[in-house]
Amino acid sequence: MNFNNSLPEWNNTGTEPSDSLKNDGFKAGYKPSANVFNWFWSLVSKCITEIQSKLSSEETARTEADKNLQQPTFTEASTRVNIASGETLSTLFGKIKKFFADLKTVAFTGSYTDLSNKPTSMQNPNSLTLTMNGSATNYNGASSASKSWYAPTSAGTAGYSLISNGSGAPVWQQPPYAVCNTSGSTVAKTVSITNFKLVTGVRVFIKFTYAHDSTTKATLNVNNTGAKSIRYKGYGVFKGYNGGGSNSTDKQYPNTWEAGEIVEFIYDGTEWVSTLEKRKIDHNNIVVGTINVDGYRIPPSISDVDFMCGIDGKSDVEVIQEAINASRNHSRIILKKGNYSIDAPIYMYGGNHADKLSGEQATDRPILKFSNKGIITSRSSSSDSQMYHSLYFENIGMELRPQLCIEAASIYFDNAYSRLDVTTAQSLGSTPIKSSGLFKMKNGSSIDFWIRSSSSYICYCGIDCTKIEIDDSSISLQNECPSSQSVSGDDLNFIYNTNVTGYIRNSKLTGQGNGRTNFINGKVTIDECDITLKNRNHSLCHYTTNTEQKLCSLRDCTINYTASTYLTFGKIEGCFFINTVTGVNSSENYKLQILCPTQMIGNTFIGRSEMNFNSNKVQFIGNAMQYSQSYTSFPTGSVNTGTMITG
Repeated sequence: MNFNNSLPEWNNTGTEPSDSLKNDGFKAGYKPSANVFNWFWSLVSKCITEIQSKLSSEETARTEADKNLQQPTFTEASTRVNIASGETLSTLFGKIKKFFADLKTVAFTGSYTDLSNKPTSMQNPNSLTLTMNGSATNYNGASSASKSWYAPTSAGTAGYSLISNGSGAPVWQQPPYAVCNTSGSTVAKTVSITNFKLVTGVRVFIKFTYAHDSTTKATLNVNNTGAKSIRYKGYGVFKGYNGGGSNSTDKQYPNTWEAGEIVEFIYDGTEWVSTLEKRKIDHNNIVVGTINVDGYRIPPSISDVDFMCGIDGKSDVEVIQEAINASRNHSRIILKKGNYSIDAPIYMYGGNHADKLSGEQATDRPILKFSNKGIITSRSSSSDSQMYHSLYFENIGMELRPQLCIEAASIYFDNAYSRLDVTTAQSLGSTPIKSSGLFKMKNGSSIDFWIRSSSSYICYCGIDCTKIEIDDSSISLQNECPSSQSVSGDDLNFIYNTNVTGYIRNSKLTGQGNGRTNFINGKVTIDECDITLKNRNHSLCHYTTNTEQKLCSLRDCTINYTASTYLTFGKIEGCFFINTVTGVNSSENYKLQILCPTQMIGNTFIGRSEMNFNSNKVQFIGNAMQYSQSYTSFPTGSVNTGTMITG
């Protein structure tokens, strides 16, 4: 440490003043002696010199201490002893160095090979006992020890479940479903379920072919596990009602099942107990379900359906027929979502008769797929020639075949659709939908007839009836058979009967494909419809010269057409005819063929509009045309007034 100033050395020690002078100090006028001043300054010089000397020594010591903190010097300890609080740095680092020096190579490599004194075996000092399927094996860690494990003896059957056999290998158990064919009068009901095990809590689903028809309580024996009492709502199951036999006054719940009913049971350790509320069939609304839903299978549920398709080897037709036979007059058969195969006749008339097939809801409609000789009819049997009553199809989809699929006195479509898709002409037969009276469509119903064939056929018809009422629906005809311009061509007709009356309104009509299509051939009025005829082979009406067609009308429609559409209406009023075709072929000079005496009032013709009146008198009043009209002259006696040409 450096000081800027040093006190001059004062060597004269002088004389120490008296205690009275030290205590009283100098007084005014007193003149201290030179010895007193020498004493004072001698002490001051010594004190300051001492202070500066000690400060310089302290700085040197601190500098050495700081150096030792930053660069300590130490010696490795002789033994491993844990460090302790208060020890010097040299001691601490000496102990730490001893620990690091004693670490082996494995501490830094982590490699098992750097260990010393490695064991030659890994045996467990305590023997283990492993038990599987009731069999035990001792294991002491030796490599020679082995254990056998049980596994199923086969891959099993699709849908089966793996269960314990109690000992040995496990077994595959079939779904807990069986059909009981024990007669109704026999008390002891028996069924068989592959590899069934009777344990407390096990569930089974039993379909009873016959109702229990005995006043003695029924028992159930599953797979020869013993006859166990059946209990429902605290009572045994016998003919009659809860609380007693057939003479019981308590008739709130039937205490037996009906023929064809599926019942779920749980074994409680003593008895078979029905787990669900007894479902009485509403004979006016019978529910039919199927396991064939969107490509996957669902288990039957007695709480949801009265009859289930696809679970006991019966065809869908057989099950639906059973449901119809259980119905009452004018009842409804409700079909849950799924696909139903109709490959044989279904008779909607018998001692009891339903007249409506209905989907459960407006969306996710069930699909009836017709094949082979499938038909839904209001006849009572195959030998009966009479169609008795009307059939209603509500929230239903149908995939038809070319032959007869539906027949009744009248047929109603309510939010229902049908599709006919024919790939070969040889498969064409009779009309698929036949009514001796009315055919009615409403509420978004649709029909799609699609013929795909390289061969020709003559005038195929989709609907055969005497009256139609179509509202808020759509009809699509697609004919891919060879095209023909002749009157006797290969036509796909929606309705062909010339005696048909009725109307089509507020609907969409579409004709497409290469071959000819026609929608009507009778006394049918068409109102407020959107009509599209996509090429020269598609017509609104079938060719006819019957003057009685003047009894019907075409009103307030939009007709997009390309050529040669036949119009057999007594009045054509308020319609838009739109033709966007250019470069018209000479063979198609006449696009609109008027085939009966007609009033054409207040119509608009957009695009090239050419008409042939075929010698029929017309009243052509108040019409508007985009281009100059090119038509044959009006027959004698016709009226042409108020025509407006806009271009």
